[in-house]
Amino acid sequence: MLNKICRIWFCSAAFIIISFNIFAQSPPSLKWGQVEGASSYFLEIRDKSDKIIFSKKVYSTYQNITFLAPGSYEFRVAAVNKYNQMGKKSRWAKIKIERALIPSFDSSSFVTVSSNEKNKPVSIKGSGFTEKTEFFLVKGDSRVKLKSSYVSYNEAVIYPDLPDDATGSYKITALNPNGFKSDQYLEIVIDNSKVLPELDELSPEKVETGSKTAFKIVIKGNNITANTKFVISSSSYNQNFYPLASTGISAEINLPADIPAGKYSVTAVNPDGGRSLKQLKFAVTEKKIDEEPFLYITVFPIYNLIVGSWKDYFENSYTSFGAAVSFPLARLFSKDSFMGKLSVEFEGDYVKYTAKNVSNIVDRKMYNMSGGGGLGYLLYQNDLSKSARFEMIPRVTAGFVYTSLETKVLNEKKVTNSVDPYMSLSYSFRFLFAEKFIVELVPEYKNYFYKTKMLQDVRASLRLGYAF
Repeated sequence: MLNKICRIWFCSAAFIIISFNIFAQSPPSLKWGQVEGASSYFLEIRDKSDKIIFSKKVYSTYQNITFLAPGSYEFRVAAVNKYNQMGKKSRWAKIKIERALIPSFDSSSFVTVSSNEKNKPVSIKGSGFTEKTEFFLVKGDSRVKLKSSYVSYNEAVIYPDLPDDATGSYKITALNPNGFKSDQYLEIVIDNSKVLPELDELSPEKVETGSKTAFKIVIKGNNITANTKFVISSSSYNQNFYPLASTGISAEINLPADIPAGKYSVTAVNPDGGRSLKQLKFAVTEKKIDEEPFLYITVFPIYNLIVGSWKDYFENSYTSFGAAVSFPLARLFSKDSFMGKLSVEFEGDYVKYTAKNVSNIVDRKMYNMSGGGGLGYLLYQNDLSKSARFEMIPRVTAGFVYTSLETKVLNEKKVTNSVDPYMSLSYSFRFLFAEKFIVELVPEYKNYFYKTKMLQDVRASLRLGYAF
């Protein structure tokens, strides 16, 4: 029901207009004090744009204003004597007309609350609700204000906050800020019968073993509380779980990371013994082990730090590059076995050495090309994320090196070519991204058995490659 409230603030030297509220029981009107000698009054009303919307001589000290729509207005009055002479007009006084709402509940004005969910939020339907509507719990002479949340003109949520020993029924009344109270009550009935939890669906319906953390399962339904017990069972497993969080219509539970593979059913049991009639199903499957790459190919630049007797004749070399191929044996043997951690390695490189300017008599130039193979061992592996893996792999390789040494003494040039064995010890720090892209840092010690001398290199390479 819509009503109009009129609030007036006005004062003048001739008379005073007081503030008042006009409710539905009487039509809204303006009233002012009688002025001695006045036979009539001249009344003007203007809207918020200063447009005069009412201008009339009246013969009483009040004027009905039911014709005004809700909004803000101003009015002023002047006394008129019997000679039709108008006195001084009063100052403009403000009028505010508001839409007054009477809250009401739907005709089916009762709700049922379970005995073990007395504090569960209750959605109520009706009309005339505002953000400032207050709700009160009434039982006998007791009247308690309730916490509530505004939803819309036709709906609100209340929190009954019933005592633990509550029985029977309670009444709810609504009050709007303008003083209008609902003319009927909403009745809350306490139901002491068992409440059956209802299960509708869960997700995910399939999880994989091998996770390092617990699995989260979301269960949707109704009558689910923080104390609802979920029984997870299979032919060889039976455990009870309580929700991490519950909203009444859904719950989250954590399953242990080491739950065995199998098919499971879910049953919900409320504290009063009410058991869900429907069971939900989910499956735990063995985690699919991704196949290891069968081939790693990398290319790389090399920095050579020459040690031993050769360091007196040659500079450290940057003009070096190489390539490597690795075949992991994890495809042929168990990944966790010794053989499954081995890899067969093949590599080759080219190194050009720059002679030191020891004297003006002897000038040297040298380069070599080497190729060989060996074994690597996966010493450490860690999955940094779903798409990144870190590995540490020591390697030992051996092979042959072709060396060409050019010596020039007093304009006489001599070229010596030879093929000699070498041995290499290296340690790989390898990152594998998206199971395909390789970034590898490899420090290495390499020893060439060159004739009666040994050419020793301590080298480092940054390798980039692809895994197949």
